[in-house]
Amino acid sequence: MSTTVVRPKKLAALGWRWWAALFGVGALMTAAGRWWWVFDLSAHFVPYQALGLLVCSVGLWWRRDWLPAVLSTLCLTGCLMWIVPYYWPRSVPSEGNRVSLRVCNVFCHNMEPDRVIALLRESPTDVVVLLEVTSEWAQRFQVLRDVYPHMQFQPEAASFGIGILSQKPWANLTHRSFGRQQLPSLIVDFEIDGERTWQLIATHPLPPISSFKAASRDEQLQRVATYCAEHDGPIVVAGDLNASPWSHAFRSLCHNGGLRDSSLGHGLNPTWPTYGPFTVIPIDHILPSRDIGVARRHVERAVGSDHRPVRAELVFTP
Repeated sequence: MSTTVVRPKKLAALGWRWWAALFGVGALMTAAGRWWWVFDLSAHFVPYQALGLLVCSVGLWWRRDWLPAVLSTLCLTGCLMWIVPYYWPRSVPSEGNRVSLRVCNVFCHNMEPDRVIALLRESPTDVVVLLEVTSEWAQRFQVLRDVYPHMQFQPEAASFGIGILSQKPWANLTHRSFGRQQLPSLIVDFEIDGERTWQLIATHPLPPISSFKAASRDEQLQRVATYCAEHDGPIVVAGDLNASPWSHAFRSLCHNGGLRDSSLGHGLNPTWPTYGPFTVIPIDHILPSRDIGVARRHVERAVGSDHRPVRAELVFTP
């Protein structure tokens, strides 16, 4: 009776191939996200797919395993095409009115609310979009009236309450739902220079953790895109969108709504979750229309929530 012995070198070669195939399949799933919500989940992990493919490509080329090396490199190239624009410098208008905007998902079960209050007081912005606002959170924010005299909340017992804080008065504020789930969104008009206005949409769709919830998220973002496309004037969409920049729903929102990701040119800014260095993904966003410049954009320190706040400085040109 004979036995087959797998040599260590052959076993190592198979290992490189299997890992390259795993990361390559993930990249292909991202590209096919429009056809199945499970595929679209892979879009959250494009940077990790790229890192894995880079290591595997180097290993396969070093071992002269030519065909797997070529295939792995092709998949790596596709991932880099999605990532490089976030590090490619962008021009910023030198003139114009500047508005600082923060998105902060406070986490409805946050056990350290004072950390949120401290950030908003110590580093104020012109406008703050708040997510997961409950009635208790709405009461806590009253201590910030001296910094943000203008407040509006639509609290929810679950995770989809929403709020706006502003240092300056708004011209108009509307409560609206963009999806069949009737999740609250806020539409706020602000003056720019006494003559023009810009509009802010604060929204928070369901997370795509099932076929039903993924469809609900996609519908909500699609309706937001339609609204933005029909709006005349500068507009910004901000919130926890539960979609990464490479998600089909996110790309459709930007393309159909005439928006752009404020992270472009400012680097990738993962925001969730705040635990585990290898699971953080960018799902909290500030998306200005293409006629608005972005001078700065970064993720801020953790505030006890499972999300990190995002801050951007927008430039409204004359």
